[in-house]
Amino acid sequence: MRIFQKCLQFFSGNPLISGAADDTGGWAGYWNAPTIWSDSALWNRQMQVLLELIEPFVKFGAADRVLDFGCGSGFFAAQMQGQVKEIVCADLSQHSVELCQQKFAGRRDVSVVKLTGDLAQIAALGPDCTKTLCLSVIQYFPALDYLDEFIAAVGKISVRGGVLILVDVGRAERTWRERLLTVLFTLRHGMFWQVVAKLAQMQFSDAAYQAVLGRAGHLEIPEQYFESAQQRLGVKVTKIPRQLTLNANRKSYIIEFV
Repeated sequence: MRIFQKCLQFFSGNPLISGAADDTGGWAGYWNAPTIWSDSALWNRQMQVLLELIEPFVKFGAADRVLDFGCGSGFFAAQMQGQVKEIVCADLSQHSVELCQQKFAGRRDVSVVKLTGDLAQIAALGPDCTKTLCLSVIQYFPALDYLDEFIAAVGKISVRGGVLILVDVGRAERTWRERLLTVLFTLRHGMFWQVVAKLAQMQFSDAAYQAVLGRAGHLEIPEQYFESAQQRLGVKVTKIPRQLTLNANRKSYIIEFV
């Protein structure tokens, strides 16, 4: 019965999570320790699906210098190493940084950077980024003003025409239709049983996540934010018309620095 209740919570909330939290007493503390997501087959499969589904809208190529902001365990770099010119894995979590340093120790085209939460640090991650990926990260930002500053900081290290790809953006709650779309997404992309297995882990091995969620919560990003961001920040915003993650209630955007 408790597993069933967790299923409802999973498909009603935000199961896809990331390691770029901001406050050391909340999410950052959670991610700094090993978690059930540290070497997750579900997370790895989600990255595979994301790269397949995003291809009509964003093409990664041999000339790209990519910043993976909130890289977690480095699933993007693991799948794209050798296919792009360079990947910079950056995360606030010391645990994630150490995992990536071990994983990519022999790779010249992958570097790993420990973030501090100070957006001024982004200047050191450039220059000449052609693409920045930010998957399921900005809900951990403290405020929309911080998101404004983040976009501006990424723009300063990006080439003209470079893009910031924000994936899994929006609100935490789901409608019943969105819950159904979430289930169908997991079935269509062979993720359903991985989700079930992760639910069991969450039930028996990860009480800390719900505790931190209750204290710190998530930042809600309304769609109107991106409508006004174009003029306010001088960028071009395109909403990707496709579900890219198992979170049907969340959207994805391409921000181009023109």
